[in-house]
Amino acid sequence: MGCKLNNVDIVYTMWSNLKKTGDMAVGQVGFKNNKAVKKMRIEKKCNEIINRLNKTKVVDDQIDYRAEREARDDRERKKDKERAKTQREKEKAEREKLEKERQEKSYDSVFSHAQMTTNQDGYDSDDFM
Repeated sequence: MGCKLNNVDIVYTMWSNLKKTGDMAVGQVGFKNNKAVKKMRIEKKCNEIINRLNKTKVVDDQIDYRAEREARDDRERKKDKERAKTQREKEKAEREKLEKERQEKSYDSVFSHAQMTTNQDGYDSDDFM
């Protein structure tokens, strides 16, 4: 009925000025500040403007929210795995570095049995005269 009428009031206001309470009917809204409301009366409707406005409407009822959520979760899991992998590699490199430093400071390799020689059966000649 409203799209066929002439002399229609158009109301312009910011969305933050809209007031909706639970006791209002479906589709009914109020205004928090009536001074922020601008009303214009349209004497005769112009179909070419209405047609241009209707072409700009985007109705997308075929949104698959579950698939979008699963795709987002997959991306987040991959990022988490990458972060965990780099963290593990960093910790492994740090452990290897500490182990190498510990080996370098250790005296275990100094006293290896393969390199030791005995001095018990040595030549003990005191032939200095």
